[in-house]
Amino acid sequence: MIYYLKITNANYAIAKQLLENRYANKRVIVRIHIDALLNLPNLKAENHERLRQVLESSRNHINALEGMGVATTSWDVALVYLLGNKLVSEARKWWELEPQRQRQRHRTTNVQRDGSLP
Repeated sequence: MIYYLKITNANYAIAKQLLENRYANKRVIVRIHIDALLNLPNLKAENHERLRQVLESSRNHINALEGMGVATTSWDVALVYLLGNKLVSEARKWWELEPQRQRQRHRTTNVQRDGSLP
């Protein structure tokens, strides 16, 4: 695209405009990041390294979207659902039960000395 432009101060603006026209299409870039989030690989086995890669990849795409001005703060429920479905079945069962475990721990730590709840 800019291969044949001679390297000069005058051609800098032309080269910059050509590259921006080709690669600075925000709508396309946003779609690419959303597609990448939707197509994150499923975890086939409990592997903490692979899980970390999926989480880092999802964070990178979300950060890129936020950097482009896309509001992602209300995506929590959708992202939890999407990423939860990437887990293997045993990990998903444990993960889905975790909020219940946290509520149970909260209840047991709030028991008063006489055994009654506050």
